[in-house]
Amino acid sequence: MKIKENSDDEFFYRNLWLRDAKHQIKPNQNMFSFSADEIDKYKIPSYVVGCSGRANLFAKYAKEAGIKDVYVVVSVYTPDIGKQHMNGHQIIAVKMSNGLQLLDPANGAYNFNRAKIDGDCKLNEIIDATHQGKKEYQIAAIMTQEEHETLISREKLMEVYNRVSKVSE
Repeated sequence: MKIKENSDDEFFYRNLWLRDAKHQIKPNQNMFSFSADEIDKYKIPSYVVGCSGRANLFAKYAKEAGIKDVYVVVSVYTPDIGKQHMNGHQIIAVKMSNGLQLLDPANGAYNFNRAKIDGDCKLNEIIDATHQGKKEYQIAAIMTQEEHETLISREKLMEVYNRVSKVSE
């Protein structure tokens, strides 16, 4: 069977290894491979797409609602800087009258105030991206949704994280 490019079959073939015995999509290390359109179309659960997918989906919906200046903010966990395997958290920046406001779509599903993150939205700024009461994440990149969706693997995300590692040295 020849798979048509950008077809439903192509999507499922590309992500076949994500499925369990009951053909349910399950969490995986390559959660970055889903675009906002795919997440929306296939109703992929947030626990599968992680913070990257949530950020892309939030940006998509915000744009559809008429909010023009929406960015995906890639932050890296500062204790991991310089290590081979770094972790991070993808959040959102929305341009408001007082500048860019940082938001965590994973934390503010029901309340805008819960989503707000205190801190400036500037490269290399250290913020409390996960609402743990500690400023442990450094902003590595501020991207459009389209730019962020090109980070389709952990390796591509690590390239962005490594920019911070080089600055911090």
